[in-house]
Amino acid sequence: MTFMPKDDNAPMLTRTGEYALQATLYIANNPDAWPISGPKIATATDVPQKYLSAVLATLVRFGVLTASPGKGGGFSLALPPEKICLGEILQPFEVVLADRRPCPFGNTTCSDDDPCAGHDKWKIVRASFHDFAYGTTVRDLTKKHQLTQRSKTTRKTKIAPPKKKHATRRAR
Repeated sequence: MTFMPKDDNAPMLTRTGEYALQATLYIANNPDAWPISGPKIATATDVPQKYLSAVLATLVRFGVLTASPGKGGGFSLALPPEKICLGEILQPFEVVLADRRPCPFGNTTCSDDDPCAGHDKWKIVRASFHDFAYGTTVRDLTKKHQLTQRSKTTRKTKIAPPKKKHATRRAR
């Protein structure tokens, strides 16, 4: 048996899926700037502009974003951030979330009725990923929400400010 070291840097998503998440979260974290232009999103997320424009167009087609054309136009969330789950953002780009996906082990048919050798274990991984993607909303990952949640869980202890000493004025 070969030992495979755990690689914390191994990608779990395709690059396109990562770009889609980064762009959507950037838009969600900046609602006062809506609509946000594609070039501004590309610069802020450090994603190549041409590549990002195709990703953004797909997110518009799938109802995650809306697009406003023309000067001063750009992209906004199509729904409130608590109504958009990560699965809706990733589904167009990640085959593991697609309705019809190929067997990751190369079998032409793979189902519960005709499983491949890795089917039962892969089914668990896929179900866990699905639960995370469809159980996590954009709001769950926005900075504003994270700060609000942190402040709720952090105990606030009131400390009385130090008493001011009366300063005596010096004569000049």
